Amino acid sequence: MMKSNSSLYYGEKNIINHLAYGRGLLICANGSHYFGYFKEDFFQDGIGKSVNSDGNIYFGQYKQGIANGIGRFTTKTGNKFEGYWNDNKLDGFGIIYIEKNEQFYSGELKKGIFSGIGKFNNKNYLEYQGEFNDGKMEGTGRLIYKNKKEYKGEFKEGNKNGYGIMKWNTGEKYEGEWKDDTFKFGTYSWPNGNLFLGNFKGNTINGMGTFYSAGLGTIETGLWENGKRIDINHKDNIPSTRYLSFI
Repeated sequence: MMKSNSSLYYGEKNIINHLAYGRGLLICANGSHYFGYFKEDFFQDGIGKSVNSDGNIYFGQYKQGIANGIGRFTTKTGNKFEGYWNDNKLDGFGIIYIEKNEQFYSGELKKGIFSGIGKFNNKNYLEYQGEFNDGKMEGTGRLIYKNKKEYKGEFKEGNKNGYGIMKWNTGEKYEGEWKDDTFKFGTYSWPNGNLFLGNFKGNTINGMGTFYSAGLGTIETGLWENGKRIDINHKDNIPSTRYLSFI
């Protein structure tokens, strides 16, 4: 918000040139206004509060008319952006709340984008804690869904990619490789002790794998398609504790 001929200024001035210098109030023709510190007549410089014509509010530190330092920006719709600012963008640690999407973020940012370690939740996720890159989950983290299933592992470009473990509140668990949010190769276990080790496609058993039945004490190794055995190569009776070797 720069001082112009169409704006009104009330406040301290330089005693030599009578230009705005120190604490004052600037009211612009479009209805926006600023109360705080000025330097060199044109720029807010120091701590101040500005309200633009849309009703959005920034309160915090300025440097040469731009948000720089600690500050809080609140929109008329209830969105909040708080933290360390660099050239009008959150840069460093910050907190963001978006009313419409029930979105909350607390952590590191780079030029206004999630980057580094942070904590995030929205209407779909109860909570994500971990690494971000360019606004997306990337690196390692922990994701808890609102239906209470939980994932711990690696992410890339916002999806589960690499090694990870998913647990359901039913007691089921998958541990192994992921590709774009789907199982690739790993172990799927059930609370009754049954276990499958092998290949998956689209979160369904597909390819070579071994199934252990805890109730029957048997192992079946073969080719699977859409969760069904189509070629059983090996079947053997085993002790009930044998399945532990697959975990």
